[in-house]
Amino acid sequence: MNEKLPETNCVFTGDLRVNNIESNLFVFGFQSPAQVRVMRIATSFCLDATHGISARSGKVMYSLVTQHNVTGKWSPVAYMVTNDQTLMHLRERSYFCPLNITIDCSIPKVNAITSAFPHVAIHYCEFHILHAWQTNLDNKVRLAASFTSAQLAAYKQKLKNKLKYILMESNKEVFLTRILDFKRDIPDQLHFLRYFETQWTGSKVLLKRWGRPYFDDLHRRYLTNNYIESWYNQLKTIYFGRTRIRRLDCLVFILTNDVEYFYKQEVNRIHLNNGKMGPVENELARNEFAASKIEDDILPSMIISPLNVISTSMDDSDGEWQIKSFTNDTTWYSITVVNDLIECCSWPRYISQQVPCKHLFLLKRYRKINILYTIQRDANHLAMQRPAVLAEEEEVVIVDEEDGREDVVGAQNDVDTSITDLITHTILLHHQRLDLKHMQTISDIDVSEINDMTRCVKELLDRIDNIRNRNINSFRNINTQCQ
Repeated sequence: MNEKLPETNCVFTGDLRVNNIESNLFVFGFQSPAQVRVMRIATSFCLDATHGISARSGKVMYSLVTQHNVTGKWSPVAYMVTNDQTLMHLRERSYFCPLNITIDCSIPKVNAITSAFPHVAIHYCEFHILHAWQTNLDNKVRLAASFTSAQLAAYKQKLKNKLKYILMESNKEVFLTRILDFKRDIPDQLHFLRYFETQWTGSKVLLKRWGRPYFDDLHRRYLTNNYIESWYNQLKTIYFGRTRIRRLDCLVFILTNDVEYFYKQEVNRIHLNNGKMGPVENELARNEFAASKIEDDILPSMIISPLNVISTSMDDSDGEWQIKSFTNDTTWYSITVVNDLIECCSWPRYISQQVPCKHLFLLKRYRKINILYTIQRDANHLAMQRPAVLAEEEEVVIVDEEDGREDVVGAQNDVDTSITDLITHTILLHHQRLDLKHMQTISDIDVSEINDMTRCVKELLDRIDNIRNRNINSFRNINTQCQ
């Protein structure tokens, strides 16, 4: 394991005794190159631990899970077998830069995350929040002896329902008002009131960890960490066969071979359109189909340009476009267009899911321009194809000739930026193929201009082939499949 695992995976170990007097603490983690690439693209994650992975009761496995940008399903991007919490190695080795992390209600996890990522937004899982509230409410809420057990149960249920409404509220003003009203309703329940104020509502920092008004729109899918619970359930039932793994090397083998192979095959299946669509592709297809069913003669009446007039197909303005609801004639949604790219929509489902809705596809059909999501998805797919480079592999030492000082710079970053820019332009060229085809209908087009463009494209392809031929070993296994 010590020899084969580092050959194909990013492996990290931690000496926790450096900052801790405990000598029995340990951490061992690893990621595949594919997991590193998915992790760098994603911004929101779930973090949780599972017990019972070995004969040692103190050993747990932490998994970092996010939604895969291709399959739309939830995918693990890092494994950590440890009896302590630490995330510093992910930041230092794999460029882990999260914006949001969902965890259960655990202060040690909060401390571990904030020590490595001081500015990340930490959110508690709503399922664990509600469970903690209900458990403490059952233990701390009491009524006078004159009340019957049925009356006490009804009173507790009433309070639990109010807590649910607080938890589900997304409007900030209503959210804060409901908290105040709830506190006023239980002035005589001092034990629970003290718990509720000190643990949940005592400061804005506490409110931000669980209140929906403080959740990023991009993080709305991560209100609970049920996805990571589902992942652990699949791991133990399907891959472990409900048996306890007694050796670490056996656990590593299952994760790096069986599990990794499944997720890799799922990505390949989606890209090859083989079998059932992924959930994201399915929703995209349904939304595009719904937009295509709108009749051409009523299409202009559903669209208002940024100039605040009923649009014509000749409009090419950037800005805020208004699209009429498909189901309500009095409701309109705002769509932002920047540099002839459709960026976002004000439809609530789009805000929560961040998947192009039928309103975006309707404007795409009308304006004949692209959706930014599609271009970013294609660019991410191409980025997923190139090898993942770890932090220490990207550093190169440059000696200053004047004073002999050594400066460590990320030389690979310039290459990455240039290649990403090239990928973006080639993707745009692919999406402009309809415009190129339409040029055949233009009678006064300059043939020499078309020939010049053809020559430039051929030169680009020749240069790519030359680089490929000079680095044949790097490209040799790029398309190999698992046997």
